[in-house]
Amino acid sequence: MMAKPARRRCKNDECREWFHPAFANQWWCSPECGTKIAP
Repeated sequence: MMAKPARRRCKNDECREWFHPAFANQWWCSPECGTKIAP
């Protein structure tokens, strides 16, 4: 059984929500925040 990844804070400065990432390289809590912080 794999341990749950640690909580992270969303990188979107307008959000900053705590979330549990589904992937190791995920730094946003939702697709909406992901599109806001994408370059």
